[in-house]
Amino acid sequence: MCSSAWLTFPLGVVLSATTGRLLCDMDGIYAIMNHVTGDILYTHALPRAFRFAAPLIKAQCPELEAAEKPENIAKLDALIADAKARNEAPMAACTIWLAGLGLAKEYAIQSHADAWLSRDPIEEAQAMVGKDKVAVVNTSNAKVSSGAEDL
Repeated sequence: MCSSAWLTFPLGVVLSATTGRLLCDMDGIYAIMNHVTGDILYTHALPRAFRFAAPLIKAQCPELEAAEKPENIAKLDALIADAKARNEAPMAACTIWLAGLGLAKEYAIQSHADAWLSRDPIEEAQAMVGKDKVAVVNTSNAKVSSGAEDL
């Protein structure tokens, strides 16, 4: 993916990437992080991707700063907690309040794949927790079973 590639993401996905608050489903998180990094990320690489992507997205979309003010983060946290208590989607509960901040419903986000350091996911996991705690399973010659023959 080249650095000139742009994709449009909903506000909840963009704010999830910049605030660290989960305002979308995980598919949205992977979509924006994979786009900005140009990589196909595994879960353990997401914190590194967030540290890389958040400042770049904020630089592209300075109006997001309104949501980053401490009083607004506190309000966002309260809205998220209230939504969870009512078993609602956090972004749905935050939409009206966020619109009042003058934020758009969608943002075009640029890929920065040329600046991202792609790492082997196994090596990265081993560096994080130690080689002895990462099991590598080779499934290239594995027999796929439906489980029916075990009945």
